[in-house]
Amino acid sequence: MLSSLKHAAAALALVALAAILTLHRLGAADVCGFNEAVEGVFVQQMVEHGEYLFPLDNGRAPLYKPPLFHWTATALDRLAGAPRVTAFNLRLPSALYAIAGVALTILLAADLFGWPGGLLAGAILCASYQYIEQARLGRVDMTLCFFETLALFGFLWWLAARDAPLCHPEQSRLAAESTDPGFVTSGTGSKGTAAPRSEASERIREPRQDSESAAEQSRRRCDALRYLFALALGLATLAKGPIGALLPAASAALFLIIERRFDALRRLATPGPILLALLTASSWYAACYFAGRHEFLHRQLGSENFGRFLGALGAMRPWYYLKPLLLNSVPFSLIVPIAVFSALRTWWIAKRPAPASTETASGAATLHQPSASAQPTLRAAPTIDPLSSAPATLPAPAAGAQQAPPDRSAINPRAGEPYGRASTEARALAAVRLLAIFWLVTVVVFSLAAYKRRAYLLPLWPASAVLLAWTLAVVPRRLRTPQPLPPLSAVGDGPRAARASARGYSATLNNIIRLTVIAAIAPAIVVNFIYLPRRAILECGGDSFRATAAQINRIVGRDEPLYSYKLGDEPAALLFYLDRDAPPLDGRLGDAPTPGYVIATAAVWRVERDTALDLTPVFESTSGAQRLVLLRHGPALATR
Repeated sequence: MLSSLKHAAAALALVALAAILTLHRLGAADVCGFNEAVEGVFVQQMVEHGEYLFPLDNGRAPLYKPPLFHWTATALDRLAGAPRVTAFNLRLPSALYAIAGVALTILLAADLFGWPGGLLAGAILCASYQYIEQARLGRVDMTLCFFETLALFGFLWWLAARDAPLCHPEQSRLAAESTDPGFVTSGTGSKGTAAPRSEASERIREPRQDSESAAEQSRRRCDALRYLFALALGLATLAKGPIGALLPAASAALFLIIERRFDALRRLATPGPILLALLTASSWYAACYFAGRHEFLHRQLGSENFGRFLGALGAMRPWYYLKPLLLNSVPFSLIVPIAVFSALRTWWIAKRPAPASTETASGAATLHQPSASAQPTLRAAPTIDPLSSAPATLPAPAAGAQQAPPDRSAINPRAGEPYGRASTEARALAAVRLLAIFWLVTVVVFSLAAYKRRAYLLPLWPASAVLLAWTLAVVPRRLRTPQPLPPLSAVGDGPRAARASARGYSATLNNIIRLTVIAAIAPAIVVNFIYLPRRAILECGGDSFRATAAQINRIVGRDEPLYSYKLGDEPAALLFYLDRDAPPLDGRLGDAPTPGYVIATAAVWRVERDTALDLTPVFESTSGAQRLVLLRHGPALATR
């Protein structure tokens, strides 16, 4: 009990650390980058103007991404009573999703590897440079990361619950029968017959009813986790488009196919979860279609998804991700590919024939006596390969032998999955294999896409933290555990010595990697705490339009027309701080509407001032990414 409280306190401390890393000086840096600023403009349209479904940037450009991130920011502002969007509350959704992602990662890793593994995974995620960096940006990537992670982890929890006892009607029947001391199987049939019930057996009706109730609760939990997986897929689509559902769903399906768990695949692909995922994912897209706002569909599906994949927005080299994969969070990112390889390697290690030994060759026999009247029955204990997550099977009974009822503590009668320590190892292996597949699928898909961005790799980090925790916390235990070597008569002295030497080398190498990573966690967390806020402030530096926008708003009244001229397609950072539209003008500068104000760059004004004699400069900025000039056409409409 005391140990559990200590572990829970340590987990809460890690979540608190994630909150400190993400919220510390979150609003200190101005909003300067285009990608963050344009999301801020859309959030402003929702929070300050009530445009919840179809917000426009500068009165004309539709949303680039689906609105889940923006809805989250709007909901937080409504809860906090914030009437205006600032740098802090624009970035707050990303920070909160990142904190929740750390908590999810700790829970899954602790469930698979124990609390030490869970705490290690959470610490690695807090130390990841890219994860904390993206958590401090007001962009959609962390929202996508959280829901892809929730989908993967929900799938793993569903798979574990499905393989657990009492999740299926057959398991429920066996569990209920196993509580009856008068239940004896005879003959070679799989179901057997029940012996006459005694008075003692009648008194256990209540325990059997409890067992049936537990079975019902287990089935409900299985269904809830299945629907959680589907809901997370739908919400991942609303975070960044169909790719959000495609990657975790494809990874889960590929895992089940490789593991030959076709029954689980059929159970997962039932109408209920599919309908929930489709309804959730298509909700906003359907609203765009039925409202006739087809420009949103064209921008989101045509340009932002298929256009990026096919190269409409540019193309990078196929090996673009090699550097980000290895160097975005050193030293952890250097070891992640090793962890992925180690997880996938367990498949072909498990397929190797086990060395013969006296114990496994003969099979350990156990004695089972269900009742005094029953004949003693020999049951061979299953041989479990801890490197395999495939179902274990019991040896066939001898002809004419009496078959004992199933032992619930030894094996799952439906899926054949072992329980206890072996079951935990099987679940852990299934998890790391799935996460390794997800890592590979993500890298391959984004490498095939023409347009590439470093932030696309962000959803890999929670999965990578779990893989690293497995590599550093679980694999060393296995290397330290003595494994049986083949007898000398089978392989000779040379191969036997080589195998023992290789095991010692692997253990030494793994210990070196483990110590290196653990030693790097604390310095990396300190770097994330100190360097990331300072870097954001320095990068923005004199490029912020906040002071320029404040001066323009002092000169131009809210009811006066304001336009922009040749500022680029979308001057999002300026518009964010102006907190108003400045529609771009077409044609010549001298043809600007009158009365009104025009924002142009100083360079454009120097070139075109001779053709715009009716415009008068009233303000020229001294800061910002571009030097801007505010021009007045006609008399001022407001008194300053």
